[in-house]
Amino acid sequence: TPFIPDREDDGYGFHHQSFLRLQKEKNIKFDLLITVDNGIVAYRQFEKLKQLQPDIKILVTDHHLPKDALPDTGMMINPHLSPLYPFKGLAGAGVVLKLIEAFSLTGARGYDEKEYVVFDLETTGKSPNTDDIIEIGAVKIKNGIIADRFSSFVAARKELPAVITEITGITDDMLAGAPPLAEALEKFMEFAGSAVLVAHNMPFDHGFLKKACRSELGKLPDFELLDTLAIYREMYPPLSGSASSQADFTGPFPTPM
Repeated sequence: TPFIPDREDDGYGFHHQSFLRLQKEKNIKFDLLITVDNGIVAYRQFEKLKQLQPDIKILVTDHHLPKDALPDTGMMINPHLSPLYPFKGLAGAGVVLKLIEAFSLTGARGYDEKEYVVFDLETTGKSPNTDDIIEIGAVKIKNGIIADRFSSFVAARKELPAVITEITGITDDMLAGAPPLAEALEKFMEFAGSAVLVAHNMPFDHGFLKKACRSELGKLPDFELLDTLAIYREMYPPLSGSASSQADFTGPFPTPM
């Protein structure tokens, strides 16, 4: 359960006295401390806290100095030193709130213990029996952050219909020299490993994936599946009737669904 200290009671920044009080009054055992850079001015408090509870993890956000400028604080999220910093445009306090929200959600569902591959297929039509995969794209998610990416065009067996080029933006020239389906599938399966597969409208993408694996690799994929469209419809039933209603709801917000 997340706990956010009250500034009136606990002051500004982190103090080990607050930690002791909370342990005594609320019988709380802390697994993780997240602090913005205001806590760094009292970094010796971290050392005292480690003495009180050696197994606690400490995470410092929005810190602009090299890690060796501090004692062993665990992990630091630094917007200037990491190209993977996921919270651009947020101040340190905003980062902390996002992290607390993410940890709460993933801890409640066990997602933090799993690895996810979010994938999408571009095809020449709607039927796995008569149409072909022409592109596979995916990202690998670890601890809520993109850890790796996969992208491959797939050689087409015939000229692309004009409507498919209009919808996907893929042209015959872009597919020239692309690997055959079997090769692209092997690389994708290696990339996915044992991760949970995630897609928006999973029956469509998984239908093509199953058909391709059966015909090209002689085996069926055995993945745990997660369909974000099904989750969306469960969470927002009045808005789930069409793609346009989803777009209207999500609007310009840069939050991936």
